[in-house]
Amino acid sequence: MKFQRLLQRLGSRDPQAAEDAFGALMDDAEKYSEDLIAALGNERNVRLVGWLCELVASLRTSDAVQALAMKLNGPELSACKRESAEFWLKTIGTREACIALYERNMDDGHAH
Repeated sequence: MKFQRLLQRLGSRDPQAAEDAFGALMDDAEKYSEDLIAALGNERNVRLVGWLCELVASLRTSDAVQALAMKLNGPELSACKRESAEFWLKTIGTREACIALYERNMDDGHAH
């Protein structure tokens, strides 16, 4: 499957291979939307989570917002992964994304 090869290259230690894979995934993000969302849900590597967050955010769909919100609220995540999910939810800027951010802030006691 082409998606799996691109995902492996995205995790490559070769920066050019990783950038090329990211570009190819971004170009076909809509085609791979379900795969990208699933990969984001399963990924634990901080660097890959950041890139997957960006790819998923580019979809700007309800499913994408839900996937990012899950990363934002996941108990197993480092602060770095949460910050990436938060950044991309802010970038999406839809009502649903804003609600996910607001609910996260309420859970943390940071609502203004």
